Amino acid sequence: MSTSDLKKQETKAQNISETKSEVTRETTGNKPTYTPSVDIYSNDDRHLLVLDLPGVKEGDLEITLDKDELLIYGKTTLPETTGELRYSEYRPGNFRRSFILSEPVEEENISAVLKNGVLNISLQRKKSQPRKVEIKTTD
Repeated sequence: MSTSDLKKQETKAQNISETKSEVTRETTGNKPTYTPSVDIYSNDDRHLLVLDLPGVKEGDLEITLDKDELLIYGKTTLPETTGELRYSEYRPGNFRRSFILSEPVEEENISAVLKNGVLNISLQRKKSQPRKVEIKTTD
């Protein structure tokens, strides 16, 4: 493939990327511009969510648990580099993921670790405790 063919493909890809960004901006306004990928693992004790968040800094990330909804949101920006950006598949902007938990978790034992662009959230399952129900009689 010649250099001019590569440049044509690069220009075509950049135009598609710019058009996609324009459509996203017009249709979402201030809403999230992308949804990060997630893998979810479970065992007897806990659930582990692994999210791919390249370029996200700790201060640009929020995680909340409200009743049974786990919400992860934040923003990412383009990395600061020198030179002209010629092509990009990097997705700067706002993101959001929401999960409805199907079972209770130990709220005090939720942990989150962000390392090398990967967020690990550990949710310890709440152990069910049998509860005796008092029976009342009426006369």
